[in-house]
Amino acid sequence: MNEKDFKTFTVEDLETDKKHQYNAYRALGYNESQALTLAYCVFRDWRNKYFVATMLKEYKKHGKEPFSEYFIKNVYRVEELANTDKVRDEVDKSERRMMDSFLGMFNQRGNIRGSVAKSKSVSYSYSSVPRELRTFEAGNAGYAPNLMPQAMNCVSVECDTEEGFFGPTPTLPTAPDVPDTESYEHITESGFQDVSKSPTSSFNTTCNTASIGMIMNRIRHGVAVRPDSVRLEELMNYFDYDIKDNDNEMFDIDIEICDKPNSDNKLMFVALKGKKLEPKGQNIVLLLDTSGSMSSNDFMMKYTVMTTLSKMKDGDVLSLITYSSQDHTILDGFKFKKQGIDEVIRLMLTIQITGCTNGSAGIETAYKIAKKNFIKDGINRVVLITDGDLNFGINSKDGLEKLILEKKKTNVFLSVIGMGIGNYKDDKLEVLAKNGNGNYCVVNEMYEAETNINKRYDEMMNILAKDVKASVEFNPTKVKAFRLLGYENRGISLTDFHNDKKISEPFGSGAHCVAMYELVMANGEDNTQSGLKYQQSVPVESDEICTVSVRYKMPLEDESVLISKPVRSIGEMTDNIKLAFCCAIVGGGFRDSEFVDLKDKLLTRYLAETFDNGNVKDLNGDKLEILKFLAKSL
Repeated sequence: MNEKDFKTFTVEDLETDKKHQYNAYRALGYNESQALTLAYCVFRDWRNKYFVATMLKEYKKHGKEPFSEYFIKNVYRVEELANTDKVRDEVDKSERRMMDSFLGMFNQRGNIRGSVAKSKSVSYSYSSVPRELRTFEAGNAGYAPNLMPQAMNCVSVECDTEEGFFGPTPTLPTAPDVPDTESYEHITESGFQDVSKSPTSSFNTTCNTASIGMIMNRIRHGVAVRPDSVRLEELMNYFDYDIKDNDNEMFDIDIEICDKPNSDNKLMFVALKGKKLEPKGQNIVLLLDTSGSMSSNDFMMKYTVMTTLSKMKDGDVLSLITYSSQDHTILDGFKFKKQGIDEVIRLMLTIQITGCTNGSAGIETAYKIAKKNFIKDGINRVVLITDGDLNFGINSKDGLEKLILEKKKTNVFLSVIGMGIGNYKDDKLEVLAKNGNGNYCVVNEMYEAETNINKRYDEMMNILAKDVKASVEFNPTKVKAFRLLGYENRGISLTDFHNDKKISEPFGSGAHCVAMYELVMANGEDNTQSGLKYQQSVPVESDEICTVSVRYKMPLEDESVLISKPVRSIGEMTDNIKLAFCCAIVGGGFRDSEFVDLKDKLLTRYLAETFDNGNVKDLNGDKLEILKFLAKSL
């Protein structure tokens, strides 16, 4: 589409996955033509959004109408230049130098400064930085992540306008100091377990991905990653694996074992893949934190709401509740219609960010309304969007756990979407998600909303099973010792694995959960206990290396179902194992793990570059660029 065609462009011409972006800008107060321009121009090419953001900021600062024909013309001009072979070739040549520059600035502050000459030429920056590392808020470019600026490759191009692309020389503010009162549950890394003494490894499964969102957000803001925010299982879950879809059984258990490179040990990949369910009617209660601490998250909160609404269908039930010092019911049991989205947008415009955070009052109201509008055999879910800073009402972790365990009895499920930095309370959000039949992700960028909500909506909302647990029993004649990578705060005893009164986390339609083990093989040694008077261990002869067992409950049932699968053979390293292993090493590097040495880091940098083709590459796409970046940062 060219500039002329754009003048006749309408909302109906937007691609389906762009309409919620249009609605998000409407909810921020932009008029229809402004929101349409943003939805089309800004998101047409992710690489150019920095330039568009800068233009918007400069036009507004000088009191100009930012959506004039002159603005549109410059958008197309930037896009035309950014897609020339000259620019792409220059970027390809300098990519390694740029990455080295990123690493050199890894924990330093900086800001982007575009240089525009008074003559008819302009120097601008272009980068192949993973999109999750880019900061953008339309109409307010705000501060830029320190990882991008000086490392970008500057390309000189001709411009036929008198003021250049950006008008007057843009000067973006330096990133502000970020207060660090964030709180996380402490993680104590687990070591190797002797199979003769501890033959089983049991844990609560999870489909959460929150950890990688917190890591990326701190990197974007130029602050050090907190070790306790790094949960290896959630890093692994963020990525997609080549696991066959299961159309018949509730779960498919995929187990792969291979040699660990540069070691005598083995790596074992365990993945649990849920069956895909048919879409159901939805009863969704959006519970929005509108307290003062969410002021910097206003855009992403509304963008997340509009992303969620884009997945609802006519006839679904929508409720909208806000809470700060008090809770307010904006919508109660609204019969959703795509054509009625303007009414929701109008209500979103009335929301004000102010006051303290009485989250418990909001939770009480949300579950009350969800129960009132309960859909039998449908999706009944409270979606909590917050930074977790619950400082009024019930605010202790014990109090929140007690509250959400009581609400769990309603069979209304919970989704927690965290956002924010500096005052973020991950430990409280984990308590709510773990104990409230909940799942948990972090959204601080539009790309994260697309990845965690838009693309995984059915996994997040459509419940397959609850209280899902896993247990691995190792054969002492085959395995001498093992180490589970991650799941430190999700570990349970074998007794609790079999106890249906002990709760776990739910599983969504088509969702997956990944675990990685490092094994020390027995190599024919007698690894059973000896020298005991009252216990004589006699191993059972078997060619099995281990058996993986899973327990789950149907969403409205209280009795679990047990499934098991043994593994006998050792194969080659697949892309599944490679991807999970890279995630584990990257996470261990951020934790400064005693089990991650320079050899592992160098190996991970190499492996992250080798997803050349195949299903894993196709399934993940640009997400692999983030893995490469993180691997190179070790």
